[in-house]
Amino acid sequence: MFNLMKIEFKKNKMKSDIFGVVLANIAIFIASTITAILVGFKDVSQENVIYYHIEQIVQVTVVIFSVYGAILVGNLVGDEFNDGTVKTLFLYPQARGRILLAKVCTVIAFVVLSIIFTLGLQLILFLVSNKVFSFYVGLGYNYIISRPIICFMGIISAIGFVLLATFILYKSKSTLLTVLVILLVSGKSYADRLGTRSTLNTIFPIIVFIIGILSYIYVAKNLNEIDI
Repeated sequence: MFNLMKIEFKKNKMKSDIFGVVLANIAIFIASTITAILVGFKDVSQENVIYYHIEQIVQVTVVIFSVYGAILVGNLVGDEFNDGTVKTLFLYPQARGRILLAKVCTVIAFVVLSIIFTLGLQLILFLVSNKVFSFYVGLGYNYIISRPIICFMGIISAIGFVLLATFILYKSKSTLLTVLVILLVSGKSYADRLGTRSTLNTIFPIIVFIIGILSYIYVAKNLNEIDI
């Protein structure tokens, strides 16, 4: 499987997508800095403000890379679904489901690593910029690492969105529609949950992940039943 993923990575020239990750980091940092300017300069005793900012960084990162993952899914498997070449592409010596899984896992690995890199970089930049401009008086590493569950759940939901994108692409045969649906769903969920501490922040990513798994199983099952 790992060898198939490496082949997909090289074949689709995904090294060039790293530039997109860099652009995303620049955009997130600018948005984060603007937010700090608008709501910052407060004492960290007002913990809600700090947690809101950290959560914003995480949620924006997840939305961006969920959409990016949908685009990558479209690039890797969209043409096969759209043109019907899936019938001849996924043949011996590798099973169709195995090749599809390799393609989707390649996207998931890229998205997850991008999110981890982005969150690490953004939270470091958050601390450094706060040292320089003092947006939040007394902000320390303890506030950054105190809510790791947000980061973990963000990654879980991103994986779910990538799997869900595969299903939408399979049904619609449209990369544009797939990206729009993922953007709307992930963006709406981000807006609804931002700044809240309800169990919805934990439950929603799990629900998305489960739906993504089930939808992918549906695609894989039907893919293997396509007649040559």
